[in-house]
Amino acid sequence: MSYNKFVAAAVCALVSSAATAQGITGGELGFGYSTFLDDDIDTSLYTFNGGVEIGFSPEFSLGLSGASYSAASGDEDNITDTNITVHGIFNLNDATALGVFVGRDFLAEEEIDPDDPTAEIAEATTYVGAEARTSFAGGSVEGYLGFLDSDIDGDDDVTQTIFGVEAAYEAAPSFDVLLGIDSYRVSDDDESITVTAVSIGGAYKIAGGPSIYGEFGNVSISGSDGDVDVSFGDESFVGLGVTYTFGPAGTDGAFGSRSRNDAIGF
Repeated sequence: MSYNKFVAAAVCALVSSAATAQGITGGELGFGYSTFLDDDIDTSLYTFNGGVEIGFSPEFSLGLSGASYSAASGDEDNITDTNITVHGIFNLNDATALGVFVGRDFLAEEEIDPDDPTAEIAEATTYVGAEARTSFAGGSVEGYLGFLDSDIDGDDDVTQTIFGVEAAYEAAPSFDVLLGIDSYRVSDDDESITVTAVSIGGAYKIAGGPSIYGEFGNVSISGSDGDVDVSFGDESFVGLGVTYTFGPAGTDGAFGSRSRNDAIGF
């Protein structure tokens, strides 16, 4: 069994067993597919994710989430990233929670080019950050911000940043309007490059079952050398997926994985 399959299986086992635990406060399983609309980009993106939160008191919870991201491009070998994120959560009340997280991206060793100076980023990237979520009548909002200082090709001043916000609003019974933004930035002094994905969509909740969603989005790449800002282009994508949340009545899933992959259309 490959490392990525092992991690995915472990997360499934954890989520399934935790679902029966007395202290569970929320959980989620999901699968997503997205593809770019440009016919010249023959790439399909697949995501499997799961997460669970277990409460140790009304105020404090511990969460674990995992995700597997696969990119399939024509006749080329698939590229697979795996993410594991641990969350420490403080519940201000039933509607609002604050958290800190440690998330780590992994790329299979055989897929890394040892001559690539950015291989260190690709092989293992660990982020530390903060997150928050709140729900209100008919809607919810969740956001996160994470950082990593990197030593790339002998340069120890490189900083990687991940940032994201997602929101849902119940526009009609069992139907939510979705909005999301995820950004991944690599900066070195005054130079930087940023990848950002923005999406809008809708989700239909099946009574007693999962939610089925569709989305339309755009991925853009931009950079700066301190004096000049440059846009390297953007591409549109569409996505479909299914999510299943579980836990006590009134819960809204769990904090998700924190990964750079969310900024490229996954």
